[in-house]
Amino acid sequence: VAALSRGASPLAMLTPRAMLRTSCFVGVEMTLGDLICQSLEGATSFDAGRSAAVGAAGFTATAPVVHMCLVGLERTLPGNSVSAVLGKVALDCAIMPLPIGATLFGIGVYRGSSVEDAARSTREEVGQSWSSGMLFWGPVNLLRFRFVPLEWRAPIGSLAAAVWGVYLSAVANKAHAGGSVPAEIDQLHQHEVHKKLSRVATRIATAAF
Repeated sequence: VAALSRGASPLAMLTPRAMLRTSCFVGVEMTLGDLICQSLEGATSFDAGRSAAVGAAGFTATAPVVHMCLVGLERTLPGNSVSAVLGKVALDCAIMPLPIGATLFGIGVYRGSSVEDAARSTREEVGQSWSSGMLFWGPVNLLRFRFVPLEWRAPIGSLAAAVWGVYLSAVANKAHAGGSVPAEIDQLHQHEVHKKLSRVATRIATAAF
């Protein structure tokens, strides 16, 4: 396990090249996430401008925050011991409003909202997204912090984030348009889904440790 988790030091991840790589991965996965979201919404034609706004927010807002959070977590609790992994998962849940807020705010601004309107909608939506995010990212981060080297945590996380991007895109575009989250995506908040995610988290924790 230790060999799998060895990688670049936190300081080495502060180079422009490392940060650009994270931005590229996150920007692409958020663009794909929005395209999937539009498909779930039943769109007869895809809104390229909307997907471009989501991708731009991922590249310029979400990715830098995510990158620095991952580096900060590794500097605070280095290694992949059980205590370090659990500590990083807990801290990541605590600071999750930062990348969520950056994402929602960025999408709002890129879609033409004023700074004031984007900030207001972000404040309204970040709590709901935070609760869903803890259920989604908790299990993912158990595996990511346990097995994945630091320099690959953001890119590997992008695979899971493609699913999460669908949800955030729906929330951000709902706030922008004043509509409602599609039924398929809103089911993330139903009690039965929460229970299933809890069971998945237990199984992942067992496999990781």
